[in-house]
Amino acid sequence: MIRGDMPVSPPHPSPSPSPPQSLPGSSGSSGSPGSPGAAGSPSAAGSPGAAGSPSAAGSPGAAGSPSAAGSPSAAGSPGAAGSRPEGNEQDGQWATLSGEPLKEIYTHEDLPAGVGGARDPIGRPGEYPFTRGVYGSMYRGRLWTMRQFAGFGTSEETNARFRYLLEHGQTGLSTAFDMPSLMGYDSDHARALGEVGREGVAVDTVEDMATLFEGIDLGEVSVSMTINAPAAIMLAFFVVAAERQGVPAERLAGTI
Repeated sequence: MIRGDMPVSPPHPSPSPSPPQSLPGSSGSSGSPGSPGAAGSPSAAGSPGAAGSPSAAGSPGAAGSPSAAGSPSAAGSPGAAGSRPEGNEQDGQWATLSGEPLKEIYTHEDLPAGVGGARDPIGRPGEYPFTRGVYGSMYRGRLWTMRQFAGFGTSEETNARFRYLLEHGQTGLSTAFDMPSLMGYDSDHARALGEVGREGVAVDTVEDMATLFEGIDLGEVSVSMTINAPAAIMLAFFVVAAERQGVPAERLAGTI
């Protein structure tokens, strides 16, 4: 994540050091646990003003404190996109983890004379052509989806892993397919010999896809699939698996 995206409190004495904290089940996910300033990462745990640290818990407006918890605009809450989140600004100022002051947003007016302009195609966050993000406040108003790339042998084994990850805090799924599936071969094809289920899950049929997401509400969880040539076939399998759950295609979310 960008270091400038994390708010900081004015310096003040910290309590006794706390043990490193991490998000269970999110190791290796796109949420980048352990990155500088990431909430719940070793570098953030116990730091002054860090979300979830002892010095921030319960402080006025701090992320995760009573004043922010449950509020419609709290960081990471659904529907916060485009709104100004509570608790991310202190004393009317933004700052990096090093204490360098930051503006809430930079526009062409902050560029040197003769560079850019009001009609600059880069635009603003939340506005066409969305080169600066699809939401007005981006990660300050809505946290990214955290996924761990996962796929194990059979669809039954991978389903168990998916459910484990979701139960332990993951907010989306990322599907790893084995090499035959990536290349469009069935598991019983001669070219698939020795490769079935080795680098991910083997998905040959729509039944495999239905088993892969059994017990997982596809209308609530976004799914990423890393797939090549058979992408259209896998997408069709996925849509049918969702329809069997009673979830229409328009409610599906993710990437393929």
